[in-house]
Amino acid sequence: LFALPFVLIGRFIAEKQKVLIINYWSISILLCAGILLMFFEYFKWHRFMDLQVSTIFISIALFLFALYKTDFKFFGLFRYIGKNLLLYVYIFHIPVYTIVSMIFRKFKIENQNLTTLTVVICTVGISYFGCKVKKMLTSSTMKIN
Repeated sequence: LFALPFVLIGRFIAEKQKVLIINYWSISILLCAGILLMFFEYFKWHRFMDLQVSTIFISIALFLFALYKTDFKFFGLFRYIGKNLLLYVYIFHIPVYTIVSMIFRKFKIENQNLTTLTVVICTVGISYFGCKVKKMLTSSTMKIN
C-alpha cells in the first residue's frame, strides 16, 4: 500500500499542474528539503526506511521536475516502467523482498542498501519478464480467436 499515496500525489500534481508554480527554484527547494530530511532521518534512526517524510518531499520534487522538464532523457526509463510495468512491480515487490531477505539472512548479508538495490533490480526484471510473457500470451490468444 506504500505506492498508493505516491500514485495519488502524482495524479494530483498532474491535475493541478496549470496552477502550480513549477520552476527550478521550487523544485530545488523541495529536493534539498527532502535530502536534508533524509540525512536527519538516517542519523535519528540509523537506517533508511521505506516511507519517511523525506520520501514525500523528494517524490514531489521528482514529479514536478518530470512536468517541468519533459524532454529529460532519463525519464524515458521511468515512463516505460510506469506505463508498462507498474502493476507487475506492485504485485511482485513484496514476494521479491521476502525472498531476497530470506536469502540474505541465510548468507548472513546484513546490508540494507544492498537489499534495497537487489529488490529493485529483481522486481523490475521480473516485472519486465511478466509483461513480455503477458503480451506474448495475449497476442497468441488473439491469433487463435
